[in-house]
Amino acid sequence: TQEHGGEEVVGMVFSTCATQAGSHRQQDTSIKDHERIVKATEYVEHATSGARFQSYVVLETEEGNSIVFEKGAVGMTPWAENPSSLDDRNSLAKVVRCRECRNSGVTVGMIKSTHVKEVIKGSSSTHYAQAVYC
Repeated sequence: TQEHGGEEVVGMVFSTCATQAGSHRQQDTSIKDHERIVKATEYVEHATSGARFQSYVVLETEEGNSIVFEKGAVGMTPWAENPSSLDDRNSLAKVVRCRECRNSGVTVGMIKSTHVKEVIKGSSSTHYAQAVYC
């Protein structure tokens, strides 16, 4: 909103995304453990409950798949394979860091192993995201 001659204040931001047939992989597509990670991006977003913010990591594979790793507020540590709302979610978050991992040799299976170790440790969402990041 803006009063005449006053400072503009953004009160709300809406995000919309048109569904495009064939533009996204199916969410239930199973990503193979041997797929190599080619890019890792860590994001921070406003938390919906509990903490003021939460971190998550998006890993992209050489086959074009995406995996989202995050630690939920209740201690659950889910990952989502090819989530349909990822572009929308990322547009509302801030990028903390991004890295090309094409030559690192890191695979989905290796990241899932790290995921299990961090769940056992009980890491915060920030420490969890940092550990999963390539």
